[in-house]
Amino acid sequence: MLWHVASALHVTRAELAQIEAFVRAHTERAVSQSDAQSLDSAYRVLAVAPDASDDEVKKAYRRLMNQHHPDKLVARGLPQSMIGIAEQKTHEVRAAYEKIKAQRGFK
Repeated sequence: MLWHVASALHVTRAELAQIEAFVRAHTERAVSQSDAQSLDSAYRVLAVAPDASDDEVKKAYRRLMNQHHPDKLVARGLPQSMIGIAEQKTHEVRAAYEKIKAQRGFK
């Protein structure tokens, strides 16, 4: 189907192949940049440097989960209206930790 459109626009098969290669390369580059940015963001969420040890990453995760877990905050007197924010922060911390764990390959 794409070839029919290209031929109607007087684009040769070689030119179409070049366009396709350009689009694929651009898409792959955007995905890899996005992964790198999201990994940097994960380190920022946990407040650790990318060169931190696995133990430091785990300690930061546990500390943040202890600080932001909704159940613990309710026990400390957090109003019910703030539970949603605590749940969102907990989800953000957990997602950051999972991303770093997957990248580093530790449990």
